[in-house]
Amino acid sequence: SNLDEMNQLQKDTTSAIREVESLNRETEKDVRDTMRDTEERIDNNAKQLEDRLNERLQEALDNPLVGN
Repeated sequence: SNLDEMNQLQKDTTSAIREVESLNRETEKDVRDTMRDTEERIDNNAKQLEDRLNERLQEALDNPLVGN
């Protein structure tokens, strides 16, 4: 009957919407994880760069030829 078809259509639509919502949640999680990883890499790179610059600066300051 028409009513049965409409009910089935509503079930299918609801099911499809749930599937899309679930995929959206997974995608959002993936994006968040990727951003977190990228942030960590940037922080680590910045820290390494800072450490190297500090070493170079200290070497320059410890050089007896500087400022004499």
